[in-house]
Amino acid sequence: MKNSNQGKWLSIFLDYKAICILLLLFLFFTATCFDTFLTISNLRNVIRQISMSAILAIGYTIIIATGCIDLSVGYMLSFCCMIAAIFGIELGLGYGIGIIMALIFGALCGTVNALLMIGLNVNPFIVTLAMGQAYRGLALAICDNKPITGIGDFAKWFGQGFVGVIPVPTIIMLVVMVCFAFFINRTKAGRHIILTGGNGEASRISGINIKRVKVMAYTLMGACVGLAAVVMNGRVGSAQPTSGNGMEMDAIAAVVIGGTAMGGGYGNIVGSVLGALIVGMINNGLNLLHVSSYWQFTAKGLLILAAVGLDRATQVVMTRQQIRATR
Repeated sequence: MKNSNQGKWLSIFLDYKAICILLLLFLFFTATCFDTFLTISNLRNVIRQISMSAILAIGYTIIIATGCIDLSVGYMLSFCCMIAAIFGIELGLGYGIGIIMALIFGALCGTVNALLMIGLNVNPFIVTLAMGQAYRGLALAICDNKPITGIGDFAKWFGQGFVGVIPVPTIIMLVVMVCFAFFINRTKAGRHIILTGGNGEASRISGINIKRVKVMAYTLMGACVGLAAVVMNGRVGSAQPTSGNGMEMDAIAAVVIGGTAMGGGYGNIVGSVLGALIVGMINNGLNLLHVSSYWQFTAKGLLILAAVGLDRATQVVMTRQQIRATR
């Protein structure tokens, strides 16, 4: 009976691990830096800061759900940041055009990743690792490794503006979250993504074009990267050619903590947003505790390792429950 109760509580924790971890972190940072952490301005700042990484995590959820991975996301973000600034500022076409071009180029980059992966029949890890370096070089080359400044108030509004008391990046994040949650849970294309990640061969036999599904997933991911780039430029107030470097690690951590298995076959959009909030809260709390940025990188690496461990534990528990259900 005792083992049964322990298994039940473990199952509950793993099912709601993102919420449990978030509550534990909230209590820890409230206790250790109450005067600075538990303030309206700081909590609002955390939510605004995680909006961009949450948008990336939402798109990344689609990729992971298909059983694939994309290591080019951070460098792709830097490239899209420069694209938005070049078309919107350098060429004088207006930042509205810059936003559109960031979305288009982001989607194109995602499509190129998928087509190369499928056409060359190469593991997505290798393809996206190589393309990440290509996007990194493009981001540096098109601006001669110099930031583009002179971003106007309209551009800054996407990263720093408010609608009432709600930050604009938060509104964008919530809209993207709702749209993608509906897409993956309520549409035929979304179900095809889940089925492809769960069992690609069975999906192919049942008539699902898994190549088309993967191209669609990577294209959607790229569009999210383009949108995140718009938010990034507005938040920083300029376009930096290295602004997205390393952000794929935050996205992976957020997605896995949020409950999406690395093996594919499931996608938890809301969970990924909660995962991004966990990563953001850790960064914010460690800053308030004056922890060195070097140790913050260490903490982030351990967080990703812990997230993968939780993913594995979740799979083990689910397998045991399925075995018991068949007895």
